[in-house]
Amino acid sequence: MSDFPWLETLQGAAAVDVAARSDLLARLAEGAGTVACPPVLESLLIGAGVLHQTGEGPVLTAGFAQAWRRDAAGIMARASFIRRAAADVATGLDDLVSDVPAFMAKSATFRLFRYDMAEGISAQHLAATRPWVDYVESLSQSEIPLLLPLIDVRPGDRVLEIGGNTGLLSAALVAAHHGVTAQVLDLPAVCVLGDERRGSDTLRFVPGDARKAETIKGFAGAVDVVVFKSVLHDWPEADAAAMIARSAAILPAGGRLVICERGAFGASDAAGKDMMALANLVFSPFYRDPAFYEGLMTDLGLRVARAQVDCDMIFHVTTGQRP
Repeated sequence: MSDFPWLETLQGAAAVDVAARSDLLARLAEGAGTVACPPVLESLLIGAGVLHQTGEGPVLTAGFAQAWRRDAAGIMARASFIRRAAADVATGLDDLVSDVPAFMAKSATFRLFRYDMAEGISAQHLAATRPWVDYVESLSQSEIPLLLPLIDVRPGDRVLEIGGNTGLLSAALVAAHHGVTAQVLDLPAVCVLGDERRGSDTLRFVPGDARKAETIKGFAGAVDVVVFKSVLHDWPEADAAAMIARSAAILPAGGRLVICERGAFGASDAAGKDMMALANLVFSPFYRDPAFYEGLMTDLGLRVARAQVDCDMIFHVTTGQRP
């Protein structure tokens, strides 16, 4: 997590979250004169590389100030998520390893991902959706440079990204390949936020529910590549298999279905030294061996290839091409 060194310890992440929620970081970033900071919080932020002390009071370090200007929302989203994950693991590990539904029912992490609140577009719906959208977007900022070279998109392709959040990956694909256009299918509130951030003539957001058979079928004849990134692990095997089958069915000859997912959580992932290991732990029961996706694609008659890259876990990019 080298892009976020101040979040590499729990105390650092918690301190950043507290300082962000109180507007302390925003006021320091704006140069709002002398800003009072509680002594313990100041010590934690200095230890995390966020602040340094001057004769006139604490100021942001150059590195953190630059990162805050670039991606304040991402820093806040990650810090907040790490606190939630840490609390869930500390109090709920017994259930996580033995009774996943009970863990989810008590988990602050899973209360964050209110997909039901993303089905509307009122101010209340958008406010409930924005925190987890910001967290997913922050993860994508780190993941996409590593994944992009492994995704088989060619000049002129029409891309459909299912569950594409705010379209960060689709925008990167459009920028990387001449003549590519993309559509992001996601829940209504997510599409509103995505359209605000990067909607364009070459990147459209289409609200809908990919679990409904007619939704994906509606794109038949209009796509060359279907992409899922960090989506299918959210759903039971039967739902994931159905979405994969419907996506394969709309591909033309030579069309590709691309699935980007973390692999099954293992000992090396659990041994991670930074806070992303903790954040990933709460989702550990849902990450799958990529052979699951490869087998489904093969059974659908697609020619399958797989590549991988090391991010905070091993990401597998499994591609099925229609003959």
